[in-house]
Amino acid sequence: MDSPPPSSKPKRHHYVPRCYLNNFLSKDHLYILDIRKVQEGLKERPKESHPNKICIDENFYSIKSEHRGTNFQLDQYDELFVESTVLHELENRYTQIFMALTRSEPLKMADAIYLCDFIIQMKIRNPFWLTEVISKNKDKWIDDSIAQIIKEKGNDNPHFKRLPEEFRQFVIESVRADQKGNKTFAKQMQLFGLIQRSGFDNERNEKYRNAIINCKWQLLKTPLGGPLLITSDNPGFAKSLIGLIHNSYFKDDSAFYFPLSPHYCLLINGFEKDNAYTIKVAEKRIDLGMLTSEQVIQINDHTIQRINRLLIAQDTWYIKQISDLNNPKK
Repeated sequence: MDSPPPSSKPKRHHYVPRCYLNNFLSKDHLYILDIRKVQEGLKERPKESHPNKICIDENFYSIKSEHRGTNFQLDQYDELFVESTVLHELENRYTQIFMALTRSEPLKMADAIYLCDFIIQMKIRNPFWLTEVISKNKDKWIDDSIAQIIKEKGNDNPHFKRLPEEFRQFVIESVRADQKGNKTFAKQMQLFGLIQRSGFDNERNEKYRNAIINCKWQLLKTPLGGPLLITSDNPGFAKSLIGLIHNSYFKDDSAFYFPLSPHYCLLINGFEKDNAYTIKVAEKRIDLGMLTSEQVIQINDHTIQRINRLLIAQDTWYIKQISDLNNPKK
């Protein structure tokens, strides 16, 4: 029997890129803890693993037949366009930017923009964004979009205005019902968002570039004797002025923490600005800061609040304590 064509074979897609996970390796392995199993009371312990084996979902970014023929206009793209083209462009630059960051060098503005886009892409490509952000906001976003279309185009269109009011409402409600009843709406929106934000000159990224690059950036380093930073299968979190932890929140009253490795965390400080993006400086300055042991543990604790399942670490010191606290010895 002939093997199926390559496009029909399952494709293992990393929703956290290996170029990021590789920085948490200890020689040839890292450690993971399934926090959901721990929370369920199961005797889950840290396990050895590897970036090639974690944060994977088959065909997660494939543009399938059910995603085509809709308002998201995904028909023009190959099945693996997102995985093979959109995601790889930023992934291929990340290691170089990481090395410059951890040498405490100023970043060229082009590299700061790439890193900003990489962080946003990391959030949008993640299952957490799909289930916790898009799906939960789907109905409101559809209602808001329809209202905006009517305001911007419908009221100024003479053909639309001449239609009987009852018929206009029927059309509007039919479109609304079709979109809300679309079972793959969230996935289509995720794929569409990734494609629309790809490319260095894409205008859709300007909002986030202004919000992120205009903040002061600080490279936070762990104490020489530890403890070490962990990460998760949904890296990075924002902490607001009142202490709330968000998945992504780039406002003047918050700070975003992005663990880069066991020894370094990038702090994007919304409370302080240098306006580097607005004034178009050639290089983005990055200050160096030292973390205390207590601050490292606090960052790790906050990391747990915005994950899918996995905590990821270079050693077992912190994640073993999390496991032990939830599985006390009898």
